[in-house]
Amino acid sequence: MLVGIDDRINIKAIGEDQELLARGQKLLIYAILINIAALALRGMLGPAPIALLGLATLVLSIMGIFGMASALQFSTAAKVLLAIVMLIPFVNLIVMLVLNAKATKALRVGGYVVGLLGASKP
Repeated sequence: MLVGIDDRINIKAIGEDQELLARGQKLLIYAILINIAALALRGMLGPAPIALLGLATLVLSIMGIFGMASALQFSTAAKVLLAIVMLIPFVNLIVMLVLNAKATKALRVGGYVVGLLGASKP
């Protein structure tokens, strides 16, 4: 379990921030896909394109994490910890997947349809 991240989700509180949660999840999903692509293409591309993909992943993941963490009512300390963890290769991917699962659960309970590239209202 991640420090500061509780498995219990306050659905009533999230109801007000579902759009923020959905947008954050979409950004995080894009970051996950770019991260996986960068890892797969690491041997084929030079260091400059991989660095650009890594920077795009970092920016998208931090933006998505802060949106999702705000909607899920994480503490400020947890948000900062998550942002720092995004700098650690491979660990950041695991954290992104865990947060994505939490967001998916909350959005589905809130009536959203969640697919591969994020949530949408039914």
